[in-house]
Amino acid sequence: MRNAIKNSLNQSANKVKFIFMKQLHCILISCLTFLLGIFLYLAHQYVIFLKPFATQIFEKPSSIVSKKKVTLYVWDQEAWKHEIVEIIWSDNLIKTLEYVLIAWLAFLDEEKTNNKKISLQSVAIGPSGQEAYISFDRNPFEKKNIAFDKWLWIESLLKTLRKNKITLKSIQLLVHHQPLIDYHIDFSKPWPLEGFLKE
Repeated sequence: MRNAIKNSLNQSANKVKFIFMKQLHCILISCLTFLLGIFLYLAHQYVIFLKPFATQIFEKPSSIVSKKKVTLYVWDQEAWKHEIVEIIWSDNLIKTLEYVLIAWLAFLDEEKTNNKKISLQSVAIGPSGQEAYISFDRNPFEKKNIAFDKWLWIESLLKTLRKNKITLKSIQLLVHHQPLIDYHIDFSKPWPLEGFLKE
């Protein structure tokens, strides 16, 4: 009888020990998984914050800025419209491009030439220093837009950059840092800054 009670107590103690060890293993695995998740998250954030182009990573710590008047252009119903605005002009080409593009997109919103609000995500300069990569938060064109309207939208952007003496040879338009996809116009190649319209 005592042996049966002793065996029963040993079995109970073994079950409790087994359950405790199982819970300890679960807690240990959960903690390790949690720490691995935090590590991977931080590593992912670090990779995302690095810009894909060296010119953005190694910017000059201080740049010379001043105010400058720029002319913004848009094609609207058979004619060019323009507006002169004052923006911050920097010796850093990326910053200057950002300021010009933000002002140009605001001008498009004022003129109601876009049916949806488009925001600039980022600007990067290619290794040659002659090509800009311009990324928007959404496709600036709707399915109902005809190719001619899209082309004039692009020409408006090119003319704005060209007339304000932005020192580039071409621009590449992107959406969420991916090539803009359109059924009418091929955006896989850069657009020359001189455009295609004769002035």
